[in-house]
Amino acid sequence: MSAVRTDEALQELVAAVRGRYREKLVSVRPIERAAKLELDDSADLELVVVLVDGGGSIATERRAIEELAFGISSAHDLYIRPWVVAQTHWESPQHSDHPSLIAELKRHASAFAFAS
Repeated sequence: MSAVRTDEALQELVAAVRGRYREKLVSVRPIERAAKLELDDSADLELVVVLVDGGGSIATERRAIEELAFGISSAHDLYIRPWVVAQTHWESPQHSDHPSLIAELKRHASAFAFAS
């Protein structure tokens, strides 16, 4: 995996997510490369996509973003793992079904965010 290829894939995915979600997109935050969020982690690139709540199921949005990521992953021969989180859960992890996961994502997500 080259850094250039990973950066290109990130830029493409951010553009695709922005294009699809426009006003629903709060931010896209890459996960620091040194962070391992799963024991058997083979992802070349992980990122958190934070969406405004309402107007659809977060599970449906997650599947749609995973499909976008898969297409870009295939084009760049990378494995991209998007974590899709509702804005209220990002801001208050204790209100989510998986507060420890959200807290872990927040710890490892880049302070730099691609905003809508």
